[in-house]
Amino acid sequence: IFSAWQLNESTKNIEVNHRFELIASKGQLSQCVLPDGSYVWLNGGSKVIYTASQFQKERIVELKGEGYFEVAKNEEVPFLVHTSNTLVKVFGTKFNVNGYNSDKIVVTLEEGRVGVSGDTGIEPSVFINPGEQAIIKSDGVIKKQNIADTELFTSWKERKLVFKNENLETIAEKLEDIFDVKIEFKDEKDVEKNRTGSDPKPVLVNCDPCRLGDCEICREPQTCLCAVETNH
Repeated sequence: IFSAWQLNESTKNIEVNHRFELIASKGQLSQCVLPDGSYVWLNGGSKVIYTASQFQKERIVELKGEGYFEVAKNEEVPFLVHTSNTLVKVFGTKFNVNGYNSDKIVVTLEEGRVGVSGDTGIEPSVFINPGEQAIIKSDGVIKKQNIADTELFTSWKERKLVFKNENLETIAEKLEDIFDVKIEFKDEKDVEKNRTGSDPKPVLVNCDPCRLGDCEICREPQTCLCAVETNH
């Protein structure tokens, strides 16, 4: 389990050529309401783009980064989420889309039902139910799988990050994406010995991000130094 520092809520709303961009800066967590009453949470370094004037007729958003959507129900007008190579189609549901890595888009469903396509120009070919996940590769191949705990993929919107059976390198990469920092470990042995995948005991990672406050141990700007503690 990773216990994250508190995030600040900050959303930039920019209008360009009648298109709105909702932006969450690196290290920020943002929540906003779309014109149809749907809610969207944006993780650090993410943005949602939409055309407000057409939104009641075409509920289409473009996502860059990671977003959690709570979509207002409308059977007549589906809600479409476009990423770099993925289309998600819903009518009313709660789901998460992780598009930080364009080579691997991950859609996690908590409520309702969604359709997923590996090509933004075609209708969904795979449908997932609550507790299921679709992983879309850059070549359009979609893998569907059951997940025991959706919190592992959606807890960030509650200002916490939860990891299970993840090695520390993977955890560090995710934190670097979200907070725009470079992570180094005080002791390289931590990376080798304390892996959540091989050690059944939970691992707590305490990080001091210099960009979010006073940090006496950082060696250079925008660098996190982390200490690992294995809970017995």
